[in-house]
Amino acid sequence: MHFTADTVIVITGSSRGLGLEFVKHFLEYTDSKVVATARSLSKADALRTLVTQYSKRLHTVALDTSEESSIEASVKEISALHSGIDLLINNAGIEEGVDPIWETTGATYSNVLKVNVVGVFLTTKAFLPLLRKKQSRTIVQLSSIFASTSFNRKGTENNPAATKLIAYNSSKAALNMQTSVFANALNEEDFCIIAINPGWNETEMGGPIAKKLGMGHAPLKPQESAAKMVNVMKKLTPKNSGEFLDLEKGDKIDY
Repeated sequence: MHFTADTVIVITGSSRGLGLEFVKHFLEYTDSKVVATARSLSKADALRTLVTQYSKRLHTVALDTSEESSIEASVKEISALHSGIDLLINNAGIEEGVDPIWETTGATYSNVLKVNVVGVFLTTKAFLPLLRKKQSRTIVQLSSIFASTSFNRKGTENNPAATKLIAYNSSKAALNMQTSVFANALNEEDFCIIAINPGWNETEMGGPIAKKLGMGHAPLKPQESAAKMVNVMKKLTPKNSGEFLDLEKGDKIDY
């Protein structure tokens, strides 16, 4: 897809981490319009600073992807700002704990699935009418290499999370299937919906997980990851719809 002055981008979970870096990247390196959403705008200090600098191109909207009413309200608010959107980046997600599987509770598992799978599903479905009003019709789902069953089966030698993060890993695997189903359903409308591996980032979520798994720190900086993923997005066409791609060169990853 192409990023022009007419391009409208909606990014969920934009108050920090990868979401915030996406916002910064699009504002600095493109002329596109950005709608940055966050669960709590009152805590989004970095976004407020960016709004003062890019007031004509950046809007912030409250959106809690775990609440259907919040999703619906955000769509209504964004509809008043823009007649349609070109790109939806489903970035918002959570991870709760790095416990062994036998110590993971049902409540933890359910909450992670609610946000990372159900929340993304409801968000995507709610924004389809706005996406249909533009030609780009692109949806990018932030998945994880940990979603890959093939990668997980290689064991802990290559994957320190192979026996842990069961809620997070399986939520991202479900997200990949969701991506595939949406791609099939929207195939005749020239949509492009893909899942992408953002790498392991030194964010408020990724950094502590790396430490708990004995890695010291995560290997990637979020600004680096965001830039690489945007480069992949630039090459997307409807032919890519349904694929699970890596951030480095956009290569396909085995589900």
